[in-house]
Amino acid sequence: MNPNWNHPMGALRVDSYDSAVNATVNITNTTITDSPYSAFEFVSGGGQGHPVRNVTVDGATVRNTGTVVVQAEAQGAATFRHVTATGVGATGVYNCPYPASSGTFTLTDGGGNSGWSSTWSDCSSWPQPGAGNPDPDPGRNLAKGRPATATGSQDVYTPGKAVDGDANSYWESTDNAFPQSWTVDLGASYAVRRLVLKLPPSTAWGPRTQTITVLGSTDGTAYSTVVGAGDYRFDPATGNTATVSLPASTGLRYLRLSVSANTGWPAGQFSEVEAYLTS
Repeated sequence: MNPNWNHPMGALRVDSYDSAVNATVNITNTTITDSPYSAFEFVSGGGQGHPVRNVTVDGATVRNTGTVVVQAEAQGAATFRHVTATGVGATGVYNCPYPASSGTFTLTDGGGNSGWSSTWSDCSSWPQPGAGNPDPDPGRNLAKGRPATATGSQDVYTPGKAVDGDANSYWESTDNAFPQSWTVDLGASYAVRRLVLKLPPSTAWGPRTQTITVLGSTDGTAYSTVVGAGDYRFDPATGNTATVSLPASTGLRYLRLSVSANTGWPAGQFSEVEAYLTS
């Protein structure tokens, strides 16, 4: 534990403190035993969100880690092969890059991994040693701060803008190229019942209707339609929000919104996509 920041630390830490880590980093044939918090930590310790890339962990044994096996707090990517874990205190992965809008951290499963497949469910809290993965607050927005991708983006209006908690920033897809889709990884499978879709509340954003299809997946590969194509009205006079109710049978980890029309601009647009367990 870092006493200055009250911040849990990993036994092995890759830190892009002052600049991006782009060099090839290979961590091989490692054993980590009785770490009070995490085993592998990826972080931008200066708080600037510099990425950590090109990391491979190949051949590792993790025993009795207090919280998680992988603590990912920076954007970037790492590949894990033949990493086995036993006695994991909370869950397998904490994947919550900081700042939330900085980007995503991609974990590639290179095969031979076991014992740490689950993901921490709440980026607003730290895992506590031995506490397990808590049930999510039913009133919590499951999409906030989660990794988001899209089929296309316009300029700086990237997918993460729709889950950064700021209704004034937004994702905008490639113009004049319908249909376009936006996808968020909720980190675990949930019985999502309600979506709240937002555009910036400013009156400069005139009323518009977007035609949206809701799809879901449990593995990020095979998607099925959850709610068929429908027209959703966004009007600044009523907050520029639209609500989508999902069927009671819905269970998904990956939420995808496919936009096929927009009467206000020739692209898909969302400033926030919120997902809730309550109807």
